[in-house]
Amino acid sequence: MKIHSILILAFIILQSCTQKEEVQEKNTSFYIGSYSPAGEPGIYTAMLSDSGKISEFKVLATAENPSFIAFSDDRQFLFSVNELAESEGTITAYKVLNGGDSLVPINQISSGGYYPCHITTQGKVGYVANYGGSVSKFSFDETGEIKNERTIPYEGSSVDSTRQNGPHAHSFFINPNGKWALSADLGADQLVSYQLSAFEDTTHVKVTPGAGPRHLVYASESRCYVINELNSTVSLFEINEEGKLNYISSTSTIPEGFEGANSTADIHLSSDGHYLYGSNRGHDSIVIFEIDKSNGALTLKGHFTEGINWPRNFNIDPSGHFMLVANQKGNDITVLKIDPNTGLLSTTGNSISLPSPVCIVF
Repeated sequence: MKIHSILILAFIILQSCTQKEEVQEKNTSFYIGSYSPAGEPGIYTAMLSDSGKISEFKVLATAENPSFIAFSDDRQFLFSVNELAESEGTITAYKVLNGGDSLVPINQISSGGYYPCHITTQGKVGYVANYGGSVSKFSFDETGEIKNERTIPYEGSSVDSTRQNGPHAHSFFINPNGKWALSADLGADQLVSYQLSAFEDTTHVKVTPGAGPRHLVYASESRCYVINELNSTVSLFEINEEGKLNYISSTSTIPEGFEGANSTADIHLSSDGHYLYGSNRGHDSIVIFEIDKSNGALTLKGHFTEGINWPRNFNIDPSGHFMLVANQKGNDITVLKIDPNTGLLSTTGNSISLPSPVCIVF
């Protein structure tokens, strides 16, 4: 009887420890922008656990086409573009409440152009890329209320195509030094360097005709990778202290021999900076590169395709263990596991369904 009682006690202790571990599992919030009709939900939040499980989403705001979102540095405010088709786009400011579990609208202003598709912030200012052909600066006060500061129109075009018959600003990324930024102009096949203190475009660098630069990521203050939407490549640039660019090389994002239509979308580094990822729409994959840390050269590691359907955007969680992919046409977000030793991806089997997700922010 004594042995029996000891076994029962051991079982109870084991169960208690297991339950405690489950309770203590950490959850990280992330936020989702989408393409949504007027009057329909548009901004959502969900939770990602340490084990890669994803919760059901919660609606935070009704908004028309909040296709890109960004927090203020202190995360007290969230800002969204509204990518409108029939009129000039807008920017909406929200107050973040209840630990990020609710949003309260503050005000809305013009984005300064048509089809705003990217937004970022620094301090008390923010920047928006308008696909219609301009970049705008806005500011906000201690209440989060936003106001327009300045819009810089782009000019020019590239090859003779419907996507490049005029300028199309697609992103605006601030350098880690915080002094200048790069904007990718898909329509004119150029990268534009900005001095942020005066918000002046100082350098225009042409890329390969027909490339269509879209998004970029900084590997350091002096090196960046640009993903080109139209010719499915990633280009490596070196950058000097003034933000001037020196082109190094380009690498294809699609497998050799692939003959279908493809357009790239997003690009991110692994948390340790050893691997680079890009999204392919058409081939429907995440491409994986290993980075030579000495010179930035890329070596193809492979393509991950399972559960990928038109991946407009993706992001890596703060732990660096998981990648969340927003499948615009798949109408879901899927969770992939990142192997820290190889950079390769594997499925977790975890996902959530929601309409046209196109932006993920942690």
